[in-house]
Amino acid sequence: MLSSKQQSPLILIVDDDPLVQNLLQNLLKKEGYRVTLATEGMAAIEEFQRCQPDLVLMDAAMPIMDGFTACSKLKELQVDTDIPIIMITSLDDEKSVNQAFEVGAIEYITKPIHWAVLRHRINVIINAQATKTALQNIKNILNKPHRWQT
Repeated sequence: MLSSKQQSPLILIVDDDPLVQNLLQNLLKKEGYRVTLATEGMAAIEEFQRCQPDLVLMDAAMPIMDGFTACSKLKELQVDTDIPIIMITSLDDEKSVNQAFEVGAIEYITKPIHWAVLRHRINVIINAQATKTALQNIKNILNKPHRWQT
């Protein structure tokens, strides 16, 4: 549970289907997450750069720029960070699954979305990211030169 001083994690939903966007947005907000939206890959890249989300939920099949290309481009942008991407799509063939992982997705969930499964995976990923950040902060503190008082 987040303390009152912590901001809830921000999730970028990228999907060209307004019904899917609204469903995910409502469910995630009920879970206490903040949400931002994009309807295709180019817009996702712009929104990603603008808000630096904690997690991305990416549809694969979209107009203008598909989710595979967008995922690859997002991973190229992340020099000092590693924001996780979950691919959520109706594509369930082996080629699409393999392609999603090759371009940097860390999870692959097929539509129709099983909310309990997605909710659990999001929680695990967000908690793992928070732990990774905390460990990096500790490492930075330990590696910082200290002046000891005598």
